[in-house]
Amino acid sequence: MRQAAGKIQILLIFSIVIGLLPQPVGAQVISGPVHPTNFQAVQHPAAESTSPQWARDFRRWNIVAFGTFPFSLLVSTIAMDTYRWSVHGNMGFDAYSRQFAPWPIRTAGAELMNNRQREMTFVYAASLSAALAFVDLFIVQSRRRAEQRRLEGLPAGNIIITIEPIGGEPEAGEAEPLGMEPDSPQPQLSEP
Repeated sequence: MRQAAGKIQILLIFSIVIGLLPQPVGAQVISGPVHPTNFQAVQHPAAESTSPQWARDFRRWNIVAFGTFPFSLLVSTIAMDTYRWSVHGNMGFDAYSRQFAPWPIRTAGAELMNNRQREMTFVYAASLSAALAFVDLFIVQSRRRAEQRRLEGLPAGNIIITIEPIGGEPEAGEAEPLGMEPDSPQPQLSEP
């Protein structure tokens, strides 16, 4: 079990080092005040990222894995405490059983986890975080592939947009909406 914990520590250290690498060469850094009318010229550094897709996916995986770790640690701690409670006290509410109960119903002077149980809790939390990050990666990649297939399925060339009235062509004798007659003068906008 110590080998698994060592491998997870190496993976986490590698992930942190990769996440701390500098931004790509093409990234723009903006310093100083920016005038509100000049927003079109300002681009976000990630808008034209020159980093490969696998690096962006790995960065997202890191963010999701480290972001979910506190929650998965909470869940795995409650699960480990519940397991200890079921093994030692059959989930009873007498004084002895409540020494092993999860936090909200634990008594004062309760039995704490030993080192092995604590290590297992961290391994389970890291595994759950990594699993959630892989699920997120799978969802993002499947959406990206679906969007790419949709774009490849579009016809080549220019898109022609035709506008038709909802009810179809107006019948003879029906009045067209005001301003829609082809010979009607268009309203003129006056300059202030």
